[in-house]
Amino acid sequence: MRALAELVMRGRIQACSVAFIGFAFPFVSSAVIGLVTLRKGSVEGWVVMLWAILPVLLSYFFSENNPYLAVVSGVLILTSLLAALILRTFSLWDWTLIAVVLVSVVLTLMSGLLFDNEFADFVELIEELFALSSSGDVLVLIAMGVAINALLGLIIARWWQALLYNPGGFQKEFHSLRLDRALGGSCLILALIGILSDNSFGIWLKLASLPLLICGIALTHFIVKVLSLNKLWLVVMYVSMLFGTMSFILAGVGAADSFLNLRERLSKS
Repeated sequence: MRALAELVMRGRIQACSVAFIGFAFPFVSSAVIGLVTLRKGSVEGWVVMLWAILPVLLSYFFSENNPYLAVVSGVLILTSLLAALILRTFSLWDWTLIAVVLVSVVLTLMSGLLFDNEFADFVELIEELFALSSSGDVLVLIAMGVAINALLGLIIARWWQALLYNPGGFQKEFHSLRLDRALGGSCLILALIGILSDNSFGIWLKLASLPLLICGIALTHFIVKVLSLNKLWLVVMYVSMLFGTMSFILAGVGAADSFLNLRERLSKS
């Protein structure tokens, strides 16, 4: 991964080429856009983003797949750029987490409106595969996927940046990630309302749990390090997340950390 990051930072041609080819691989284009934006600024980030979105345009016009899949990929690429710009501008992970979720929701809703015909065909396919009950459910699923992928791309980009220019800096930054009491409480309340609601609007509120989930994961990494636990515990955590329940537990841990500052308590013990 370090070699790939070094290649990206050698120049614009290399970065654009990797971003273009990275369309075929998970998180690569998002991470390349994030790394270039974090290190070189918005202008270079936009240039690389345009090359990353080129295969999306080709897919939209010439692929036999549902064209809305290309639209979703375009939304992800744009969200990745905006996420990196937000983190570069404010250097605050907590607000970046919130902003990425909001941007994902807004851009996903806009895509459903602007590409309504393509989206309608896509909904028919997804409803059959996942037994979803409405187009709103499909949009929520897309927004969640966009937010998760954009955040993972940004995390990889920040890790690459640390590998090249600040060894060990990412681990320290990630391990300290937590929402303050106001943000954590707000996300917790919105997520609980979403879980308890039985209407379509409540489903959207569940997205507020995503920042809490990321913070819960960060805290778990911190605990494994500070207690010198076997890293197998992290593998177990990520595998368990595939079954759903662990994600709720980690989101709850992230919420508790907002109020109790568990890192400080663990460091003192």
